[in-house]
Amino acid sequence: MAIRITNLQPDQAVSYSLALICGEVLGTDNIVSVSVCNTSAETSQSTAWPVVGRHFRAFVQLTPGRNVVRLSCYKFSQDFPLQYVSLKYQLDKYVQLVYVVCKDNFEEGYFQGPADEDCSIESARNRISLGAQILQTIFAETIASEGFLRKTFRLEESDESCPVCHVFKTSLTSKQLHKMSGEDAWRFLKAELMSSGLGNGSCVKFLAFLSCTRYVSGDAECNTYGEILSRTKGHVMIGGGDVALCGTGCLYTWAESLCQLPRRMTDLRKVDRRSFMDDSNYRGTRWACYSSSLGGVLHELGHIFELGHTEKGIMGQGFHDLQQLCIASHNESQLKAARCDSEVVNLTIQASLSWSLEPKNCCVTQSSNPLSMVQSSSAKRSSPNDDTAGRKALRLTKLHPKDRSMYVTSLQERNLGKTPCGLFWTKSCAIILNYHKWLNPNLPSEAQSPQFDGQQLTSQYGIRLVEFREPDSSTVIHFWDFPEGRTEVPLAYSDMKPLILDESSTGKTKEHSKKLDLLVIDTSGNILRGQLAIQVPQGDGGVT
Repeated sequence: MAIRITNLQPDQAVSYSLALICGEVLGTDNIVSVSVCNTSAETSQSTAWPVVGRHFRAFVQLTPGRNVVRLSCYKFSQDFPLQYVSLKYQLDKYVQLVYVVCKDNFEEGYFQGPADEDCSIESARNRISLGAQILQTIFAETIASEGFLRKTFRLEESDESCPVCHVFKTSLTSKQLHKMSGEDAWRFLKAELMSSGLGNGSCVKFLAFLSCTRYVSGDAECNTYGEILSRTKGHVMIGGGDVALCGTGCLYTWAESLCQLPRRMTDLRKVDRRSFMDDSNYRGTRWACYSSSLGGVLHELGHIFELGHTEKGIMGQGFHDLQQLCIASHNESQLKAARCDSEVVNLTIQASLSWSLEPKNCCVTQSSNPLSMVQSSSAKRSSPNDDTAGRKALRLTKLHPKDRSMYVTSLQERNLGKTPCGLFWTKSCAIILNYHKWLNPNLPSEAQSPQFDGQQLTSQYGIRLVEFREPDSSTVIHFWDFPEGRTEVPLAYSDMKPLILDESSTGKTKEHSKKLDLLVIDTSGNILRGQLAIQVPQGDGGVT
């Protein structure tokens, strides 16, 4: 018997404290679990993780420096060394965890949950802290699966290298928050948090959780997600700018400690939809609520790191599959297959036309060229009272109801291992994260962003990605990527034309003009965001 680790090398250095160890038990098919502990930690506790088809996935808490992780099954044990180098000493930018309680001390700050769950503020902080550590690890693992080095964001840590979750009292009462739309709650709390003194100026992004989320119980059981939302007050899942705000309707399904995680991730108990929120993507179990709700937080984190929506993957609906990366399943073979799926085809860069730049509002105008661009200020940190940038950066996650028959078929296929896991970054998302300043130590913080001079995009550091998005939904529709990094990228109407054609009919454009959001990132993580306004010339396939 032997244990083979498949995702890490002995003595490999990682920059996050909760390591994911993926492996295979060799020589026998009879092992049902592998126990894992960190022998280098003073208070390490052994945790058993399930083995499915010889494969296992296990999390282990690391301490700064060298760690010796012991994996045991039956009478066999094997040590595996890992190095933990905290981002605390490498990155000045960090994510701050916040648990928001109401001005009126609504239910003493407790979140909603069954009577047998600890729903106290302290329990909430523990669940949120562990959840954030899981997301920190998932960032690293999913970026690595796309062919890059393991990179992740930094969490604020205590002197004991544990994540810190602050309790923040808003000036709003529970009644006020329950009457607000999710967007209004996000805008108000964003302003409060950014002016609160909690964070360190431009070096902090907030991941906040609203304690007063409440599901209104009833005699009838909800059958659709729309019905569930109609009975839920204070439910928010919004990320943009420097703040992601999330509800706590399913926080009761989250693990409070690492030793609880295997049980929580496989908890088959049905959600009581008469009394509690079911955010399980129609799967109806507590583990699925955990997977979808924590996955939703992952999706919102993507938005505060400049990511748009995608057809597939984490920034689509793939975040519901978070559980599959955290624990062994019959879908193991599909985890890597998903990353081969690309959502767009690169376009050929054409020669640019001539432009003139109007400095006052950064709008490019030219009499014979139908393409113009207005630079967005959303990439800059807005002031607490500036609502314009907040509205521009707003991103809202909605769990779209599915046809039940289609869902049953999909679930059966996934149980048979036929459906790829959706927990991956599409290519353009992975590129943005790989070069993002918040995930890369030692990058210049005040370096010049890419420039647009009316004819081409330029960056002295080398442009890595040009991404085009649909403005209303912020959905990625095309991108150009440059693995070698280009200092100059021409941009002309001829390049935009394939993006505005009506593919459903004659190849003509539907309108005389079309707008596209643009994001450009260079090797140093500098970002240019703007909106392209494309005027369709007469006689060029436009509307007649």
